Amino acid sequence: MLTRWYRTGVIYSADVGLFQDGNDDGIGDFQGMIGRLDYLARLGISTIWLHPIHPSPRRDGGYDITDYYGVHPRFGSLGDFTTLLHEAGSAASGSCWT
Repeated sequence: MLTRWYRTGVIYSADVGLFQDGNDDGIGDFQGMIGRLDYLARLGISTIWLHPIHPSPRRDGGYDITDYYGVHPRFGSLGDFTTLLHEAGSAASGSCWT
């Protein structure tokens, strides 16, 4: 029988802008989230669902996206986002992630 990961996974919905500030500007960002991946792993989180991170005029809570291939500069660069994906993937394959 096919095992569906979402049936046993622990999904954490995170608003990057409110989660953790990595550069002390008062707004959460990708660097802050990267720095807290160990915390999320200890909680047993297996999947992170990010609230909108794309560029947007933010008239609709960030869901009015203007560029589906970019990230909003207030959260960091596309390189920072790539690092978050890489680090989260590395952490997920570690012994502390389910």
